[in-house]
Amino acid sequence: MHKKGLVVLIFFLIFKQTSAIDLGTWNILNVKYKLNEKWSFFGEAQLRSLRFYDHFHYYEFKGGINYKIHNNVVLTFAGGSYQTYKEGGDFVTPKNNNEIRLWPQVVLNQSIGKIKIEQRQAVKKLTFPSKKLQIRL
Repeated sequence: MHKKGLVVLIFFLIFKQTSAIDLGTWNILNVKYKLNEKWSFFGEAQLRSLRFYDHFHYYEFKGGINYKIHNNVVLTFAGGSYQTYKEGGDFVTPKNNNEIRLWPQVVLNQSIGKIKIEQRQAVKKLTFPSKKLQIRL
């Protein structure tokens, strides 16, 4: 219990020292539903700000389906919406970026002792309302 109190005190002192600096926030909510041993679904939402819970400028929503073909290999198909706004306030228009992504993905998992390594290979289809189709590897 003594160690926890020390950690909280150190965190408080660091936060107090950096409170004059504009720290941003990055909030993530991630959910996964395992249908059975092979199939699962996931969803994620992110909200980001340039100051401490102020000047929100970015959000994203994404979700997908996973199929486990082997203990160490998972196939995924997913999509999402990614929105970036101009700096200077909460969701100031015009948007800097309005992006839709669709992607298939292969996830390779490997464990070395207590360390888990996850390698992702994806081809992403990016669409922008005012631009042509882009593909990223």
